Order: sequence, then C-alpha cells, then structure tokens
Amino acid sequence: PAEPIFWVSITEPGRGGCPSRQRPAIASMRPCIILAAVGAIAAAQEKEARPWLAGFGRTFPCDVLFVKGKKVAGTTLGGVVRRIGKRHGVDFFAPTMPSQVPRDWRSGGRERWVLEEFGRFLTRSKGLVGWGQEQTLSPRKKGLAESSGPLQALAAKALRLTAVRDPVKHAISACTHFGPCGKRSSGGSAYNATSEARLSWVSNDMGTGQMSRFVAHEPDSSQSPADFYHAIFVTDRLDESLVALALSLKLDLEDVLYVSAKTSHTQRRPKTEALDRDFKQGLRRAFYGDQYTNSEPPLPLPRSKRPADFSPDAALYHDAVARLDATIASLPTFEVHLRRFRKMQGRLVEACARGGARRARLGRDA
Repeated sequence: PAEPIFWVSITEPGRGGCPSRQRPAIASMRPCIILAAVGAIAAAQEKEARPWLAGFGRTFPCDVLFVKGKKVAGTTLGGVVRRIGKRHGVDFFAPTMPSQVPRDWRSGGRERWVLEEFGRFLTRSKGLVGWGQEQTLSPRKKGLAESSGPLQALAAKALRLTAVRDPVKHAISACTHFGPCGKRSSGGSAYNATSEARLSWVSNDMGTGQMSRFVAHEPDSSQSPADFYHAIFVTDRLDESLVALALSLKLDLEDVLYVSAKTSHTQRRPKTEALDRDFKQGLRRAFYGDQYTNSEPPLPLPRSKRPADFSPDAALYHDAVARLDATIASLPTFEVHLRRFRKMQGRLVEACARGGARRARLGRDA
C-alpha cells in the first residue's frame, strides 16, 4: 500500500532558526520518530554544562569536602577553603603523626592512619566538618575500603570541591618536581633530562589520567569527575574561580583572598619557558591527540568533538572549564565583583611584600 503523505517543516540555517517552508514527504511515521529520537539523544549528550552547585540541595555553611590534588595550586586553595571554614563554623580535620610510624607507612600505612584518624575526628565532632587533605577520595591501596567509610559518608552529603589544571602545564610541573627534570647531574643544572626521558616519565610513570584518578570518587567510575563535584576550581583561572565560588555561596570577597603558596623557581627548578619544542609537542600529542600536536584545541572542546585519543585529564579539564564558564554566565554581576576582587587582591599582595608590618586596608568596595 502507498505510504501516507504528511507535511514536514524544514528549518533553513542562517534565517533565524524559524521553519521557512513546508514540504510534502512520502514516508512512514516510524523513520521520522527514530530520527527525532536520535536527535534528542545527541542534543542531550551535548547539553550545556551545568553551573556550579546545580542540584546541591543544601545552603552554606555546611559540611565541606575539598580533594586536594598535586600540582594544581592545591596548597593555595586548601588555605582558602580552610579559612572559609574557620570564618563560617566548619571544623576542618588536621591529621597528626602517630607516636610510632608503621612499617608500611609508604605502602598504605599513612593513608590508613589518616583515614582512621578522620573517623575518630568525626566521632568527636559535634558540628560542621571539613576535609582538605592531599589524598585520593577513592583509596589507591588494597585493604583500605573499610577505613575510607567515614570519608565516603562525608562525600555523600558535603559540598564537594576540587581543582584541576591545564594537563600540559600540570605534566610540566609534575615532571619538573617529581620526574627526571628534578635530578641533578654532577656539576650541572637539574634540567638535564632529554625530551624522550621526560616524555617517557609522563607516559609511563605519571600517566595521562593522573588528575582524573586522584579526584575520582570510585575506582573505574563511568561518571566524569567533573559531574561529581559541585564546584571545580580551574587553576589557570584562579581569580575567576574564587569569585565564582564567593558569589555562588554568598560569601564576602574577603573570604576568598589568597597568598600563593608557590615558591620561586631556582636553578634546580627552572622556568617552564626553557622547555624545548619537542617536549611541548609530545605533551600535546599525549594529552590532546595527534591532531593537536602543534596547537591547543579550542577551549572548551565539546565532548562530541573530542578525538578518540583525547586523554582522561584533557577531558576532565575541558569539562571543568565548561562548568566554570556556565557558572560565570549565570552570575549577572560577576565582572563587577571580579574587578573589585582583583583590586583587593593587589592590595593584599602589596601588603605582604612590605613584610606584613601592618594590616592591609582592603576595603569592601575596593
């Protein structure tokens, strides 16, 4: 039998997105339903990134979980988060050293001690609590699942925060401090490793998913860490991240002022500008894929446009940037507050440069 005739609205690109004409189509309804479903799925997969705190049902002050990563300004941000906690009644856990260091201290003992001490801390605590340690949320060592129970319980109800950094810059910093770049040759500078040695260390020792593994809430979880956390600081945009947090939590800008914990580069820790071209190209290839060997990908790159060899850390970073951008777009007065914050931050830096002889007059309307 002949297929029924029905009308299909055709939308022509570049004309305001309005149906411009109707065209008779001879086909069954089923293919159109299938095509519509496929389109809906694609649209859902490419949906706009969620602003920070979307779906978070509590108001601040509340329990806080800050997962402090390595080489992502974690020490600086940890200081800010703890100061926020102190000013708003959140008691942050601070581990102590055991009276006798266990033999397995470097192979799981330290992590077990901190987790168990945190459990005791929660038992004693009667108010809001905070976690801000440089330790993975998901235990890396076997036999620690039971000890991590209190931390997992906190994560289920707390405001979850973490930080990420451009993966290439993160790898450069990690390699400089932990890899072959940090080894000193006899009578020479520390920066003596070849590009091949440095790239080998990044690929085989550090890996291209180190940031993702560190902040993952479950081993081998299919959920992106960017979707698990309520807010993710982007280290490369630190001022914007802190102002976005202050506005999202309705904090004073004074709450998020910071003093960088980064130490100055020395001859043993040379500036990253001295890196050779081959090393940077190799890192871009490792993290972003072959097509981005010579240039950075657009930021943020939508998930549907990322190549198959896009690394886990690159995906996490681009997801985090997309969420930060969505958060800023949802805050109408963001730019005004950002300018105020940077003036206040400048005054703080000047005061610290004078040796802290007197308290800086930051001004609420700076």
